[in-house]
Amino acid sequence: MSYAIRRAPTAFEQASPISEVAERQPEFLRWLREQNCLVTGTQTGDVIAHHVRLRRSPSGQLQGYGQMGKRVPDWQCVPLSDHIHQHAPDALHKGSEKEWWAKYGLDPLRAASVLFDMHQHGVRGPLNPDQFNTVLRVSMR
Repeated sequence: MSYAIRRAPTAFEQASPISEVAERQPEFLRWLREQNCLVTGTQTGDVIAHHVRLRRSPSGQLQGYGQMGKRVPDWQCVPLSDHIHQHAPDALHKGSEKEWWAKYGLDPLRAASVLFDMHQHGVRGPLNPDQFNTVLRVSMR
């Protein structure tokens, strides 16, 4: 007679509420494009939904996503102007994403979480200044 050894799942293996959310959220992405840029605070008509390629380590630090070729879920997006995202001399896609966010003192995962939560709870249209400031305050390091 043989016995299977079973271990309890780790915290990282257990399902979290956010993991049960569909990875593709097209309405959320459309809504994000209506918002002001998280870094500049302006709506220039060229705001895109940036998929944050970072994750939080067990100690709470931001680190690289770690899975090349795996698409980041849509609920992990923040609004950025296309210029600061790709075209500025110090654009996000011209260097380390972790260092880029640190330069602005923002935690994009916190911002993405708050924005997704607002959308899930029925906030529609562009955020008003108080709502936008709430997102900034939560995402400051």
